[in-house]
Amino acid sequence: MINILGNFARLEELFLMLDAKLSEIDLAIQSSADPDSDGLFDQSEYYVGLGFVAAQQCLVETVIFSGLGKNKKAYKLGPRHRCGIAYVAAINSAADWWKHEAEW
Repeated sequence: MINILGNFARLEELFLMLDAKLSEIDLAIQSSADPDSDGLFDQSEYYVGLGFVAAQQCLVETVIFSGLGKNKKAYKLGPRHRCGIAYVAAINSAADWWKHEAEW
C-alpha cells in the first residue's frame, strides 16, 4: 500500500530544496550582465523541470494506487486552470516535455 501522505511530505521537502536553488539562481540572474550566456536560464529550467517530474511521479503513483489506473480520464480530474485544462494534465505534459525535449 502506498503512503500518499509520505509521498506528499517528500515532495514538499524536494520543492523547498528546489525553491532555495531557484532563488539562488534568480539572484545570480539579477546580478549577471548576460544571464543567458552564463547559462543561468538553462540552470533554472533544469531545476523547474526536476520539480515537474517529481510532481508527475507523485501523481502517477496516486492515480495508479487509487484504482483509477493511468488513463486519460484520470488526467481530466481535479481543479482546472481558467483556460480549462486540468492542473494534473498540465503537470503531466510539462514533465513529459522536459524529459523528452532533448530527443527532439
